[in-house]
Amino acid sequence: MPSFFSMIKIIVLLVLVSTGGWYLYRQARNIITGPSITIEQPLNGALITTPSIEISGYGENIKSLTINGRSVFISEDGQFSENVLLPPGYAIITAVTEDRFDREQTIQRIIYREKI
Repeated sequence: MPSFFSMIKIIVLLVLVSTGGWYLYRQARNIITGPSITIEQPLNGALITTPSIEISGYGENIKSLTINGRSVFISEDGQFSENVLLPPGYAIITAVTEDRFDREQTIQRIIYREKI
């Protein structure tokens, strides 16, 4: 029969191995999943009356972000916000993110600007 101290050693070892495994999973998840972006505003199909609109949202695992081909600043917590001028009628806003492994994600929003 194993001694009390042998059982404690086994329990401590299991806790350390499971904690290490959890840490490795959390770190590898960012590498495996690639970039992720969410555009909070505007919603797809939005109707606006002003000549410009603020595009805002957040992302994870992002090295760079462009909106309609223009580089956008991303804060340390992944937030971004950019004003975009729109022509009258339908406009497509394209956001492209890239991670450090050059994997991309593209999101588009279709916006309609009323002619005034």
